[in-house]
Amino acid sequence: MANNTQQVPRVLVNRVSEQAVFPCGGIISSAKTITLPGRNRTLVPTDLRFIIPAGVCLHFAIIPDLSQQSISVDQGYICGPCSDALVWVDMYNRSGSNFELKAGDHIAWLDVLHNKITPKLIDVTPPFNNQPTSYN
Repeated sequence: MANNTQQVPRVLVNRVSEQAVFPCGGIISSAKTITLPGRNRTLVPTDLRFIIPAGVCLHFAIIPDLSQQSISVDQGYICGPCSDALVWVDMYNRSGSNFELKAGDHIAWLDVLHNKITPKLIDVTPPFNNQPTSYN
């Protein structure tokens, strides 16, 4: 009997600062407090690095809460094989007023393209000085 099941691809995620938020549920967060100037584009840091295997393509999309605030996300992609890519989210503030993002605010949703199987995100971050080495 043939085995037709595909293996779930693994995407390794390294948080490069204590402010970086692991993308649980595919939600990407800002690592820093930053002001998005009115009618301007801004690259928003996530302080995340992804290692993506061949055949996996990740897509960044706007989350509904921000689209209601006149904020959009450039529909960016990261496709594997890709190693150690630092992720920034290109955001555009369509309003005439500044918009402040706080560190930890949700800014984008991580979606999967060209692969019907959602990859497993694995945190490979070494412990920071003030973090416990194990979680009970």
